Amino acid sequence: AAFDDLYLQLQSTADETERQGLYDELQQRLHDEGGYLVWGFADWIVGTARNVHGVEQAPANTLDWARFDKVWIA
Repeated sequence: AAFDDLYLQLQSTADETERQGLYDELQQRLHDEGGYLVWGFADWIVGTARNVHGVEQAPANTLDWARFDKVWIA
């Protein structure tokens, strides 16, 4: 509601300098309080040689596949 009120105030402000200040404040609020739009995730295929051990299937949408501290070669 505060964002909308500020936008309505901006629309009714004739002074260009004051209006720019309100735009700046709105933009800062969007930056500080806004959410993120996640448009997609990449599919990962992990393959290893037969002598590489300890590589486990990672949970979906994580980067846990890169846990090389748990991998060994035998």
